[in-house]
Amino acid sequence: MERPARESIYVNYLPTPRRFVMFLRVLVPVALWSTVLTGLLIAWTQPSPGAGVWDTSEVKTFEGVLVVEPYPMLLADDLGEGHAGAALLVEQGKFGVARGLDLAGRRVRVRGNTLTRDGLVMIELRPEVDAIAPEASANDAASATAHAPSDARDARKLGTTMLHGEIVDSKCYLGAMKPGAGKTHKACATLCVKGGIPPVLVSREDGRAVFTLLVDLDGGVLDASHHPFIGEPVEVRGELETRGGVRVLRVPVGGVTRR
Repeated sequence: MERPARESIYVNYLPTPRRFVMFLRVLVPVALWSTVLTGLLIAWTQPSPGAGVWDTSEVKTFEGVLVVEPYPMLLADDLGEGHAGAALLVEQGKFGVARGLDLAGRRVRVRGNTLTRDGLVMIELRPEVDAIAPEASANDAASATAHAPSDARDARKLGTTMLHGEIVDSKCYLGAMKPGAGKTHKACATLCVKGGIPPVLVSREDGRAVFTLLVDLDGGVLDASHHPFIGEPVEVRGELETRGGVRVLRVPVGGVTRR
């Protein structure tokens, strides 16, 4: 009788069949290296998440003048290394500040964690009730108001302009999320803006990032009809001004279009 042909199956105590040797020595390494190279290529082509820094390691205290229009900001005496400047104020989570607004124009003390990116600064208030408190006594209120820089009380109008860039929620863009821009972040950014986080147009001038707060024509929150344009390349038309050293664009309804 003729012996049946031996089946080519792998048994650990027998020599490896020839066709399995070829597979293990050639095809498996090729597949593994292809996977690694594909992963590196995908990572290399991804946009940078940005240089935003959310410092949750240290609670800091700042002093300065509180401004509530167009969005709550602190005109701080020192934001670090002796440099004065404006810092946006937000609450924890996806919420803008709704407390302490009666202290507008007065000197206050603010406690929170900082978010910074490309020169823009934000302070996320601590949940404690004294996270924003008057620095001066009630008798000194008039004196405290007098210390507020003139451009904090009065807008300096720069005229009608057209800007190109992307509308982002300022908190995520400054480091709360990475990436904090683009269509992948569109839904999150929209929720943040609806919750009171200041919307910012990020544009480029001479290779550097320029930030412009967006408000409606009356200086209030950005009209909800513009929310669908968040996270996309846009063209924004409006009246440009500065407040507290911060650029602000008054945008009419229909003033935002896709590029």
